Amino acid sequence: MVARGAALSDLSPTPSGPGRRHKAEAMAEAAAAAGRTGASPGSAAVRDSDLDRAGRRLRVLSAHLLGRPQEVLSTNECKARRAASAATAAATATPAAQESGTIPKKRQEVMKWNGWGYNDSKFFFNKKGEAELTGKRYPLSGLTLPTLKEWIQNTLGVSLEHKTTSKASLNPSDTPPSIVNEDFLCELKETNISYSQEADDRVFRAHGHCLHEIFLLREGMFQRIPDIVLWPTCHDDVVKIVNLACKYNLCIIPIGGGTSVSYGLMCPADETRTIISLDTSQMNRILWVDENNLTAHVEAGITGQDLERQLKESGYCTGHEPDSLEFSTVGGWISTRASGMKKNIYGNIEDLVVHMKMVTPRGVIEKSCQGPRMSTGPDIHHFIMGSEGTLGVITEATIKIRPTPEYQKYGSVAFPNFEQGVACLREIAKQVKTKTKTKTKIIRKYIYTFKILLRNCGNVISNLHIQLYYICDFYPVLYERIVL
Repeated sequence: MVARGAALSDLSPTPSGPGRRHKAEAMAEAAAAAGRTGASPGSAAVRDSDLDRAGRRLRVLSAHLLGRPQEVLSTNECKARRAASAATAAATATPAAQESGTIPKKRQEVMKWNGWGYNDSKFFFNKKGEAELTGKRYPLSGLTLPTLKEWIQNTLGVSLEHKTTSKASLNPSDTPPSIVNEDFLCELKETNISYSQEADDRVFRAHGHCLHEIFLLREGMFQRIPDIVLWPTCHDDVVKIVNLACKYNLCIIPIGGGTSVSYGLMCPADETRTIISLDTSQMNRILWVDENNLTAHVEAGITGQDLERQLKESGYCTGHEPDSLEFSTVGGWISTRASGMKKNIYGNIEDLVVHMKMVTPRGVIEKSCQGPRMSTGPDIHHFIMGSEGTLGVITEATIKIRPTPEYQKYGSVAFPNFEQGVACLREIAKQVKTKTKTKTKIIRKYIYTFKILLRNCGNVISNLHIQLYYICDFYPVLYERIVL
């Protein structure tokens, strides 16, 4: 809330200076000075306390109205300073040393060019016929799965004798030739933005991970692929690229982690203009964290795993965990309106985004404040979300964060078949929000029902007790009273 008599213009930023401040803060200081002038000793302490509280409120309000909070970097201030020092050192660093984050520029060096995941991680059947996962990246790596082969054959009815082998490697001569506007290329070189016209870089960014795209990649080749790949490192680089593309009438297809399953990365076969693949993977920094308002401002190219790992260092998380968390990016989450496995608690991406910045051919689109919600509409964010890169390039976003859970517990309940598992979860979901007073009767009823459903499941009843305890959130004393 704004105090009476304070116009909206009084909350606007002052026009200059590295210590950019709001007029509202100046008003608070002026009020404090006026209050101390001529004040009696007995009332001075009370007035100062009130003014301190008012000042704190105005600073929090100013954090919303500004594009960047002023006094809330605390724990994560080092991240912004580290990013600034990295940018300063970039001028003297080698191209390889400038890269950071999970996804390098040369993705094919660590990731499969014709499938999902890392080059060093794959399943194979050993001499005993047991499945193993290679590499050292995952907890499952190096372990055997003795019954997986039998399950695949019996349950899925798949014959493991039939193999569809992929091409061993990419042959550059098989790729469509690059069509590049030479005038554009000359101006691009002046910007010092990294780019590539190599065939493997272009092919890697010509597809998502739909089955049709992967099989086409493994057994043939796309009719049309990007002509050039660009790696911007910040918002301003994207602005330069979009302006040049408009000037020379070129196409831009943004790409983050490349995990799309909507054919959004495939190039139109009949497109004769130069197609730019704008790779945001090098825009992967956390720019600031606001611990008062529990928000983080990040670049759109940061991957889910990098974001969660860096936030965890400061005791925070987003809680957004799509299946593609390893490789998908914040910009990709927004442009595809992504959902995560913990959405019931943390929300979908539309529930997490507070602010975003998008570069379009007509300029930069962003809200004028960092407020989490407005009563007026329509909301421009909902217009951008799910646009799949058709409206512009998302460069930065402010998202909600939460304190990291104090502990995590994992468990499982085994069911005889899929249908009974779904039926169980459906019944639990209906009662999750039921008041505690009525939970005892409900739990007794459903445990009895589930016991009949699961009578052939052996020890699963005890596991179900534990699962119901965590899912339905009733107290241990209540749990102890439940007797079958």
